[in-house]
Amino acid sequence: MLIKSTVPETKKIEKKEVSICIPTYNSEKYILTTVKSILDQSYKNFILYIIDDNSQDGTIKILKKLKDKRIKIYLQKQNKGIFENLNECLKKAKSPYLKIVCADDILEPDSITKQVNILERHSNVVLVYNASKIIDKNGRVIARRNCFNRDRLVNGGVLINKILKTGRNPLGEPASIMLRQNVLKKNNLKFSKSFQYIGDLDLWINILKFGNGYFINSYLNSFRLHKGSSTVRLFNQGMKEHLRLVYKYKEEFNLSSIDLFVIKLRLFIYFIIKTFFLNIFCL
Repeated sequence: MLIKSTVPETKKIEKKEVSICIPTYNSEKYILTTVKSILDQSYKNFILYIIDDNSQDGTIKILKKLKDKRIKIYLQKQNKGIFENLNECLKKAKSPYLKIVCADDILEPDSITKQVNILERHSNVVLVYNASKIIDKNGRVIARRNCFNRDRLVNGGVLINKILKTGRNPLGEPASIMLRQNVLKKNNLKFSKSFQYIGDLDLWINILKFGNGYFINSYLNSFRLHKGSSTVRLFNQGMKEHLRLVYKYKEEFNLSSIDLFVIKLRLFIYFIIKTFFLNIFCL
């Protein structure tokens, strides 16, 4: 279903507060750039939660210097891992809308405004996502990711099938996504600790059971790939974890033996392509 998007003035939609969460761990190199991209948003009604997972570099020292009344900083006493740390973010966030931004990614100035606008206009949309840029350690654009050539309402079940059957992530990284908070709270949804690489996809599947997605055809964030990023460090686990994800939901979504064979083949091909890509730009 194709929908023409009209964006109202920011003042008309800024009544709803947004919780923005940044999970940090040894993020001293990029955290200030990420925070600045959030503070520079055209949409001003947000709370920024920064939850540090017991960093061992200069991240905490940098965080303590941040001065903005919208920023709330929490320090974990021990390292819990990426998705358990993200669950701490979910516990803290209370606003109607939720956005998670990794500590090395960047938001474009109108990212929050445009995503809130969609959630305000479409009550059946539980997750809004957008086109994104992929940048290297120096901020140079190395790729662009775009699902459709225009704004589009996408059935939740269709998105779930794409996640499971393509072997890829059709929604993008957390910084591309905004969630309707009451869906999480009402259904007690959170990140699974059983995953280290694709726990976000598991959560997106569970959210999309309760409504639709909406794609915004604008590059509203940049996803940074570099040697120290969790995407690069944990990539080798990705194929195995995606298979575990598929088998977790194969009965619920009626995946056949043929589906499973095709998924494995696609995962293998995608793994080879992405390994080549990462070797060129990150290693």
